[in-house]
Amino acid sequence: MTSANPLACFAMNLQTARIGFACARPARPFEQCRGPVPGDDPDFVLASDYANLVKIYTFWNLHALVDGQIEKLLDHPLLEVMAVKRRVEDPLGLAWSRSNVTEITPTVGFVDTVIGNNNLIVHQLLEQGATKFPVLLTLFRRTNGVIIVSLRSRNGEALKIAEKLQGGGHANASGATLPRSVKPFQMLSSIFARRSIQRKMSH
Repeated sequence: MTSANPLACFAMNLQTARIGFACARPARPFEQCRGPVPGDDPDFVLASDYANLVKIYTFWNLHALVDGQIEKLLDHPLLEVMAVKRRVEDPLGLAWSRSNVTEITPTVGFVDTVIGNNNLIVHQLLEQGATKFPVLLTLFRRTNGVIIVSLRSRNGEALKIAEKLQGGGHANASGATLPRSVKPFQMLSSIFARRSIQRKMSH
């Protein structure tokens, strides 16, 4: 049996506002280990604060801080830090990203981001009807070169796009993982064919 990846699992469970990590494998498919759908989850903002807690401080540092008692992170003072970051950064990031959405296809827009919580920014763009695109896409490149494609929508369109990239997830919150190789790069280019995608992936 493959050993668990507690960081990935813990972050995923925080995304659903539940502390613990009972599900992970290093390469868990999106459709089996998926985050919340913002419009469906009343605790989405708080869940995002928990997820950012792990992202910023890393799992094992937090694990040591609470002596391995993960439940101590519930209502932890560090959440206040996340809340301040959200209140300051997200409005700035939202305003910038609203002016930096590039058409990939007539139905998919690429949202460039520079600051703030990507998920919350995209969620607000969709909720506010700030763009003409029913599906919004963001990219995140990990330090190992793996590219994470995140897709959001309001009426179930995101999953169809994710499936074209061999990904999955919820109907309105889907994604795909692309290895660092020529083949997926060419695949994205052929499907989306936009220089802004190329620039984001090369950073």
